[in-house]
Amino acid sequence: MKKSIFYSLSVLLAFALVFTSCEKEDAFDFDNYTPIIVGGVSGPASGYASGLAPLTYSVVYRGGSTYTWAVSGIGATIVPGAIPSIANITFDQSDIDVGATITVTETTQGGKTSEAVTYAVALKKFKAMAIGEFLGSWTGTENGNAITLTAIAGPDATSIKFMPTAGLPAIMSAKFAGWGESFQPGFGPEGAITVDLNLQTGAVSAHHYWGQTLPGPYDYWFSASGEWSGITRSINMTCYMQFDSDYVDDYNETVMVLTKD
Repeated sequence: MKKSIFYSLSVLLAFALVFTSCEKEDAFDFDNYTPIIVGGVSGPASGYASGLAPLTYSVVYRGGSTYTWAVSGIGATIVPGAIPSIANITFDQSDIDVGATITVTETTQGGKTSEAVTYAVALKKFKAMAIGEFLGSWTGTENGNAITLTAIAGPDATSIKFMPTAGLPAIMSAKFAGWGESFQPGFGPEGAITVDLNLQTGAVSAHHYWGQTLPGPYDYWFSASGEWSGITRSINMTCYMQFDSDYVDDYNETVMVLTKD
């Protein structure tokens, strides 16, 4: 008898929970709630006004809603992302630094629109350069000393190469000459320096085996990072000599400031 009463009470409780759950669900009207964009906009707070590469921005997604994105302060192309709350924004090219403001609103499936949420983006000036414009003579300084370099086409479509002369590399040649070392043929780049250029962001980088010198023999690697500017037609990069492929030694820091002739 006790078992029967317990079973009956359990069934009644289950029905009560189902009824209460359904009542709560029915009480929420998905078509008429007032939307609020929670958490604001996520995405880069800085970038380049290049007109080339999009930056991705997003807000928290709510099913059934649509999102309207806009940009002020500079022209921009906005392409929807994989879901409605994502936008891929390509800011127009600018010869000056500029501040942009992104605005987004949410509209529910019931037609109600949220208050606008804004997000500030600091954009650096940017002017594109084709890879062919990097080829030829560059003049500038290496750690403050005058230098002239000649760039030829690199192994990749977005790289350039500075060739050695008589076994001495185009960069840090004084260091190797002081040691009485020169790069010997038959061992990799033989002292040549390959610089990779990101044509959409202005980044400059290098990480590669440099070759083997005599007397020794000694093996070296080369690394560099920096940026190029199409507005000033310049390359600024900081270079290091490395002693293995871990690229952690950062020996003989060398600052290059180059301008295209």
